[in-house]
Amino acid sequence: MPKQDDYKSYNGNHLVDDELKYNQEEQRKEQERLLSVITDEK
Repeated sequence: MPKQDDYKSYNGNHLVDDELKYNQEEQRKEQERLLSVITDEK
């Protein structure tokens, strides 16, 4: 496997970083909305 010339320029996993860049507040609100649809809280 070829090595990156400047291996110190990035010390992580680009795929993981992309997955962690989501808007947490937006996801929390979406989760609450979806849970309210599937649960019967009368």
